[in-house]
Amino acid sequence: MVRTLVILLVIVSIIGCGSSRTQQIVHPEEMRAQPKRLQKIFPVTSSSEPNIKLANRIRQQSSTENNRSVIYTAYLKIASQEQDSVHEAVVALTKEYDGYVLKSELHRTTIRIDAVHLKTVIEKIEKTGKVLTKNIKGTDVTGDFYDFKIRLENAKKTRDRYLQLLDKAVNVKDILSIEKELERMNNSIDFLEGKINKMSHQIQFATITVETSKEIKPGIVGSVFTEIYKGVKWLFVR
Repeated sequence: MVRTLVILLVIVSIIGCGSSRTQQIVHPEEMRAQPKRLQKIFPVTSSSEPNIKLANRIRQQSSTENNRSVIYTAYLKIASQEQDSVHEAVVALTKEYDGYVLKSELHRTTIRIDAVHLKTVIEKIEKTGKVLTKNIKGTDVTGDFYDFKIRLENAKKTRDRYLQLLDKAVNVKDILSIEKELERMNNSIDFLEGKINKMSHQIQFATITVETSKEIKPGIVGSVFTEIYKGVKWLFVR
Protein backbone atom coordinates (compact mmCIF):
# COMPACT_ATOMS: atom_id res chain seq x y z
CA MET A 1 0.00 0.00 0.00
CA VAL A 2 2.78 2.42 0.94
CA ARG A 3 4.61 1.55 -2.28
CA THR A 4 1.50 2.33 -4.33
CA LEU A 5 1.11 5.75 -2.67
CA VAL A 6 4.76 6.61 -3.35
CA ILE A 7 4.37 5.69 -7.03
CA LEU A 8 1.24 7.84 -7.33
CA LEU A 9 2.99 10.85 -5.75
CA VAL A 10 5.93 10.51 -8.16
CA ILE A 11 3.57 10.37 -11.17
CA VAL A 12 1.63 13.43 -9.97
CA SER A 13 4.85 15.43 -9.44
CA ILE A 14 6.13 14.51 -12.91
CA ILE A 15 2.85 15.58 -14.54
CA GLY A 16 2.87 18.87 -12.61
CA CYS A 17 6.43 19.71 -13.68
CA GLY A 18 5.65 18.86 -17.28
CA SER A 19 2.56 21.09 -17.32
CA SER A 20 4.49 24.03 -15.80
CA ARG A 21 7.20 23.71 -18.44
CA THR A 22 4.57 23.53 -21.16
CA GLN A 23 2.99 26.78 -20.00
CA GLN A 24 6.32 28.60 -20.37
CA ILE A 25 6.75 27.66 -24.03
CA VAL A 26 5.28 30.10 -26.56
CA HIS A 27 5.03 29.03 -30.18
CA PRO A 28 6.53 31.49 -32.67
CA GLU A 29 3.32 31.60 -34.72
CA GLU A 30 1.38 32.57 -31.60
CA MET A 31 3.90 35.28 -30.81
CA ARG A 32 3.55 36.79 -34.27
CA ALA A 33 -0.17 37.09 -33.68
CA GLN A 34 0.31 38.91 -30.39
CA PRO A 35 0.38 42.71 -30.08
CA LYS A 36 3.57 44.57 -30.94
CA ARG A 37 4.05 45.49 -27.27
CA LEU A 38 4.46 41.82 -26.38
CA GLN A 39 6.65 41.16 -29.39
CA LYS A 40 9.09 43.78 -28.09
CA ILE A 41 9.23 42.01 -24.73
CA PHE A 42 9.39 38.49 -26.24
CA PRO A 43 11.07 38.94 -29.68
CA VAL A 44 10.55 36.11 -32.17
CA THR A 45 13.78 35.01 -33.82
CA SER A 46 14.71 32.32 -36.26
CA SER A 47 16.77 29.45 -34.93
CA SER A 48 19.35 30.10 -37.66
CA GLU A 49 19.94 33.73 -36.62
CA PRO A 50 21.17 34.53 -33.11
CA ASN A 51 19.50 37.33 -31.16
CA ILE A 52 22.69 39.41 -31.08
CA LYS A 53 23.09 39.43 -34.87
CA LEU A 54 19.43 40.26 -35.36
CA ALA A 55 19.61 43.14 -32.87
CA ASN A 56 22.71 44.55 -34.57
CA ARG A 57 21.09 44.34 -37.98
CA ILE A 58 17.93 46.11 -36.79
CA ARG A 59 20.01 48.78 -35.05
CA GLN A 60 22.00 49.44 -38.22
CA GLN A 61 18.87 49.62 -40.37
CA SER A 62 17.20 51.99 -37.92
CA SER A 63 20.29 54.19 -37.79
CA THR A 64 20.47 54.36 -41.58
CA GLU A 65 16.78 55.25 -41.92
CA ASN A 66 16.85 57.97 -39.28
CA ASN A 67 20.15 59.58 -40.36
CA ARG A 68 19.97 60.15 -44.08
CA SER A 69 22.96 61.78 -45.75
CA VAL A 70 21.70 64.39 -48.21
CA ILE A 71 23.61 66.94 -50.33
CA TYR A 72 21.56 70.10 -50.94
CA THR A 73 22.06 72.51 -53.84
CA ALA A 74 20.00 75.59 -54.69
CA TYR A 75 19.84 77.98 -57.64
CA LEU A 76 18.15 81.38 -57.64
CA LYS A 77 17.88 83.94 -60.43
CA ILE A 78 17.11 87.42 -59.12
CA ALA A 79 16.10 90.45 -61.14
CA SER A 80 17.22 93.74 -59.65
CA GLN A 81 18.20 97.24 -60.76
CA GLU A 82 21.09 97.04 -58.29
CA GLN A 83 22.73 93.74 -59.17
CA ASP A 84 25.89 94.46 -57.21
CA SER A 85 23.84 95.03 -54.06
CA VAL A 86 22.30 91.58 -54.42
CA HIS A 87 25.71 89.90 -54.58
CA GLU A 88 27.00 91.97 -51.70
CA ALA A 89 24.03 90.83 -49.62
CA VAL A 90 24.71 87.19 -50.57
CA VAL A 91 28.36 87.47 -49.49
CA ALA A 92 27.28 89.11 -46.23
CA LEU A 93 25.03 86.13 -45.50
CA THR A 94 28.05 83.81 -45.58
CA LYS A 95 29.61 85.80 -42.75
CA GLU A 96 26.38 85.86 -40.78
CA TYR A 97 25.83 82.11 -41.02
CA ASP A 98 29.44 80.87 -40.91
CA GLY A 99 29.63 79.99 -44.57
CA TYR A 100 32.06 80.93 -47.33
CA VAL A 101 32.16 82.09 -50.95
CA LEU A 102 32.92 79.22 -53.32
CA LYS A 103 33.00 81.23 -56.56
CA SER A 104 32.37 84.84 -57.52
CA GLU A 105 31.80 85.88 -61.13
CA LEU A 106 30.12 88.76 -62.95
CA HIS A 107 26.44 88.67 -61.91
CA ARG A 108 26.89 85.18 -60.45
CA THR A 109 27.92 84.13 -56.92
CA THR A 110 28.15 80.64 -55.46
CA ILE A 111 28.30 80.20 -51.69
CA ARG A 112 28.21 77.40 -49.16
CA ILE A 113 26.14 77.62 -46.01
CA ASP A 114 25.54 75.17 -43.18
CA ALA A 115 22.62 73.06 -44.41
CA VAL A 116 20.76 73.78 -41.17
CA HIS A 117 20.37 77.42 -42.28
CA LEU A 118 19.50 76.70 -45.93
CA LYS A 119 15.83 77.71 -45.71
CA THR A 120 16.56 80.91 -43.76
CA VAL A 121 19.31 82.05 -46.14
CA ILE A 122 17.18 81.41 -49.24
CA GLU A 123 14.32 83.44 -47.75
CA LYS A 124 16.69 86.37 -47.16
CA ILE A 125 18.11 86.14 -50.69
CA GLU A 126 14.59 86.24 -52.12
CA LYS A 127 14.05 89.63 -50.46
CA THR A 128 16.94 91.22 -52.40
CA GLY A 129 14.97 91.43 -55.65
CA LYS A 130 12.39 89.79 -57.88
CA VAL A 131 12.75 86.01 -57.99
CA LEU A 132 12.69 84.77 -61.58
CA THR A 133 13.87 81.19 -60.96
CA LYS A 134 14.20 79.07 -57.84
CA ASN A 135 15.39 75.47 -57.75
CA ILE A 136 16.30 73.42 -54.67
CA LYS A 137 17.63 69.89 -55.02
CA GLY A 138 18.52 67.25 -52.46
CA THR A 139 20.63 64.24 -53.45
CA ASP A 140 20.52 61.27 -51.08
CA VAL A 141 24.04 59.81 -50.83
CA THR A 142 23.44 57.62 -47.77
CA GLY A 143 24.25 54.39 -49.60
CA ASP A 144 27.47 55.69 -51.16
CA PHE A 145 28.56 57.32 -47.90
CA TYR A 146 28.22 54.12 -45.86
CA ASP A 147 29.75 52.07 -48.67
CA PHE A 148 32.89 54.23 -48.58
CA LYS A 149 33.06 53.88 -44.80
CA ILE A 150 32.82 50.08 -44.96
CA ARG A 151 35.46 49.90 -47.69
CA LEU A 152 37.75 52.14 -45.65
CA GLU A 153 37.33 49.97 -42.57
CA ASN A 154 38.10 46.82 -44.55
CA ALA A 155 41.14 48.44 -46.15
CA LYS A 156 42.55 49.40 -42.75
CA LYS A 157 42.02 45.87 -41.44
CA THR A 158 43.80 44.44 -44.48
CA ARG A 159 46.70 46.87 -43.95
CA ASP A 160 46.99 45.73 -40.33
CA ARG A 161 47.23 42.11 -41.45
CA TYR A 162 49.98 43.00 -43.94
CA LEU A 163 51.87 44.81 -41.18
CA GLN A 164 51.69 41.67 -39.04
CA LEU A 165 52.99 39.60 -41.96
CA LEU A 166 55.80 42.11 -42.49
CA ASP A 167 56.95 41.60 -38.91
CA LYS A 168 57.13 37.85 -39.50
CA ALA A 169 58.78 38.00 -42.95
CA VAL A 170 62.36 36.69 -43.02
CA ASN A 171 63.52 36.88 -46.66
CA VAL A 172 63.87 39.87 -48.95
CA LYS A 173 61.39 38.59 -51.55
CA ASP A 174 58.56 38.31 -49.03
CA ILE A 175 59.40 41.70 -47.54
CA LEU A 176 59.31 43.43 -50.92
CA SER A 177 56.06 41.72 -51.88
CA ILE A 178 54.37 42.73 -48.63
CA GLU A 179 55.64 46.31 -48.87
CA LYS A 180 54.18 46.54 -52.37
CA GLU A 181 50.77 45.44 -51.09
CA LEU A 182 51.07 47.88 -48.18
CA GLU A 183 51.69 50.73 -50.61
CA ARG A 184 48.63 49.72 -52.61
CA MET A 185 46.47 49.58 -49.47
CA ASN A 186 47.77 52.97 -48.28
CA ASN A 187 46.78 54.51 -51.63
CA SER A 188 43.31 52.98 -51.34
CA ILE A 189 42.94 54.30 -47.79
CA ASP A 190 44.02 57.81 -48.86
CA PHE A 191 41.54 57.74 -51.75
CA LEU A 192 38.62 56.57 -49.58
CA GLU A 193 39.41 59.05 -46.81
CA GLY A 194 39.44 61.85 -49.38
CA LYS A 195 36.06 60.72 -50.74
CA ILE A 196 34.53 60.52 -47.27
CA ASN A 197 35.89 63.92 -46.21
CA LYS A 198 34.64 65.60 -49.39
CA MET A 199 31.21 64.00 -49.12
CA SER A 200 30.96 64.86 -45.42
CA HIS A 201 31.71 68.50 -46.23
CA GLN A 202 29.09 68.59 -48.99
CA ILE A 203 26.53 67.06 -46.65
CA GLN A 204 27.23 69.62 -43.94
CA PHE A 205 27.34 72.66 -46.26
CA ALA A 206 24.60 73.36 -48.81
CA THR A 207 25.62 75.04 -52.07
CA ILE A 208 23.66 78.10 -53.22
CA THR A 209 24.19 79.77 -56.61
CA VAL A 210 22.70 83.23 -57.14
CA GLU A 211 22.52 84.74 -60.60
CA THR A 212 21.23 88.24 -61.27
CA SER A 213 19.80 90.09 -64.23
CA LYS A 214 18.89 93.72 -64.80
CA GLU A 215 15.32 94.47 -63.82
CA ILE A 216 13.65 96.52 -66.53
CA LYS A 217 10.91 98.83 -65.39
CA PRO A 218 8.46 100.12 -68.03
CA GLY A 219 8.15 103.85 -68.70
CA ILE A 220 4.99 105.92 -68.34
CA VAL A 221 3.40 104.59 -71.55
CA GLY A 222 4.46 101.06 -70.74
CA SER A 223 2.98 101.33 -67.25
CA VAL A 224 -0.38 102.44 -68.69
CA PHE A 225 -0.53 99.47 -71.07
CA THR A 226 0.54 97.13 -68.26
CA GLU A 227 -2.31 98.30 -66.03
CA ILE A 228 -4.80 97.96 -68.90
CA TYR A 229 -3.56 94.42 -69.56
CA LYS A 230 -3.95 93.51 -65.89
CA GLY A 231 -7.48 94.90 -65.85
CA VAL A 232 -8.55 93.00 -68.96
CA LYS A 233 -6.96 89.80 -67.66
CA TRP A 234 -8.79 90.22 -64.34
CA LEU A 235 -12.16 90.54 -66.15
CA PHE A 236 -11.63 87.37 -68.20
CA VAL A 237 -10.24 85.35 -65.33
CA ARG A 238 -13.40 86.06 -63.33
